[in-house]
Amino acid sequence: MVSQSSDDNGVDMIALRKEDVTGKEFKTIELAEEFYLSYAKGIGFSVRKDKLVQNSEGKVCRRRWCCSKEGLRNEKFNDRSDRIRPPKPIARENCSAHFWVGYEKKRDVYVITNFEPHHNHQLVTPLESTYLRCNCLVRNSDLAQAVGMRRALFRTCQTYEEILLDCDTKAALSYLKAKEAMDPEFFCKFNVKEENRLGNLFWKDSTSLSDYIAYGDVLIFDSMYKTNVYDKTLVLFVSSNNYRSTVMFGCALLQDETFETYK
Repeated sequence: MVSQSSDDNGVDMIALRKEDVTGKEFKTIELAEEFYLSYAKGIGFSVRKDKLVQNSEGKVCRRRWCCSKEGLRNEKFNDRSDRIRPPKPIARENCSAHFWVGYEKKRDVYVITNFEPHHNHQLVTPLESTYLRCNCLVRNSDLAQAVGMRRALFRTCQTYEEILLDCDTKAALSYLKAKEAMDPEFFCKFNVKEENRLGNLFWKDSTSLSDYIAYGDVLIFDSMYKTNVYDKTLVLFVSSNNYRSTVMFGCALLQDETFETYK
């Protein structure tokens, strides 16, 4: 399976345009929110829930999400004479980025009606996006897993470590997708084994490719036998340049050391 920074329709999730997503449909409001959160995490901004319109039955008819930096702080909160502590740093910058969906009753779907992709502030890096407030959530699946492991008499530290390993995989793949969008020569390939867990992972970037073209006459293949917490073999493809410095051609994490895996 090759890593792609796109949705099921082949749309680039990192560089979305209005025409790419307007009219896109979702079966539930949760799927629409998941779509926008995934996009936000990929390019590096935090999402805030905004306007909500419901009918008399409590059904969500319209929902709007916006960038967490939308709007401006009211000046009255900065000029209070009775303030004891200094005001918190200003976090809002009047950003106009937002995402609207509306409910179509005849087809029982939610449709994107408005999308503004442009931000007026600097976005965070892929490594930092994991720590944005909208991404610091405890998923129901993680909670259920923690409760189940606790009942099976697992220690709290063991439960925490198991859940973190799953999160590390998603964070790594998100980072690699972002790298792919910024580097036209970036390549990543991975497969998924049972229980939807990461199997093998290989990656290289444009620097690795140019170094291989220049210094690929000699290739050193080295596998460090399971020296990491994930119990995976780390494989390095390296060589030496004309300054006798080590250059990297590619890296891989392998689930086993069979012939087919190495091939």
